[in-house]
Amino acid sequence: METEGIQRAVDSFGDAFAAEYEARMAAKLGLPGGWRGAGDSALVQQFLTLLAGGSDGHDYTNCFRALCHVDPLAGVDGAMQRLRPALGSTTQEELASWRSFFEAYLARVGPVKDVALSAARRAAMLRSNPKYILRNYHAHDAIEELEKSGDASKLHRLLDVLQRPFDEMPEAAAEGYAEPAPLEVARERGVTILS
Repeated sequence: METEGIQRAVDSFGDAFAAEYEARMAAKLGLPGGWRGAGDSALVQQFLTLLAGGSDGHDYTNCFRALCHVDPLAGVDGAMQRLRPALGSTTQEELASWRSFFEAYLARVGPVKDVALSAARRAAMLRSNPKYILRNYHAHDAIEELEKSGDASKLHRLLDVLQRPFDEMPEAAAEGYAEPAPLEVARERGVTILS
């Protein structure tokens, strides 16, 4: 490839990246009609800012997944009720900010009264927002168990769960695979570096 071709590829990367990011965020938030520009950008930024807030931040994976279960017809109170378990501890001020987000979000999503369209939107969101991701503390525990006792069962279970990240798998949820590290584990270990 000649230098000009390489430069064109490099120059086009920013636009291609932005288009892919916008399409993925529209899918994750279930925005009808796809990305619509500055208003959607502001909505996504508001959501991401709220996720980063809180005393310990909020778990992105669980909050995005909880958003899949928000019924636009249930209004702001219904949306808050769906997301509340994923938020953990929040102040009244944070809750007011979340309410403001949901007012804008539900206005953008609109009331989806057609049951089939609503189910399709939710299914698409569930395909875009995994329930299970590789969490460092699970990997750490599985590796530690293997090193200490030679037992690879935790590692195999973790791999089994991660092969189906979008499936509900109630048994995996009951085993804690969808949960962020307990606060005491996060404070004790900090960021775990696995090699």
